[in-house]
Amino acid sequence: MNLSFASEQIFNKFVTRVYHPKLAEFLWWWCDQFYKAVITSCWRSDGVHSTGRAVDLRSYIYSNPEGMAKLVNAEWEYDPKRPGKYDVVYYHGPPNHFHIQVHDRTTYGRNP
Repeated sequence: MNLSFASEQIFNKFVTRVYHPKLAEFLWWWCDQFYKAVITSCWRSDGVHSTGRAVDLRSYIYSNPEGMAKLVNAEWEYDPKRPGKYDVVYYHGPPNHFHIQVHDRTTYGRNP
């Protein structure tokens, strides 16, 4: 797994918090598929980032981040009980980045 962090501060936040097992599963998958991931934001005091179910990843290291987000969301289902309501990956900005979020029911293999 080639997982790195945008700064020492982000690394320290990451290793001192508990994250959802689905997020760990997803990050392993991401690194396997796309070789690497750089976490640019993790634990925050607001929104889904405060739950241990979300991180932000650097996007400019990839040649087609919008296409990657579509590919990932075709494979991963955020919550099968609410199909299409939320995605696992959002590509947005500024600055442009991937917002990754998972749910207890997040599953891989939507389109085998």
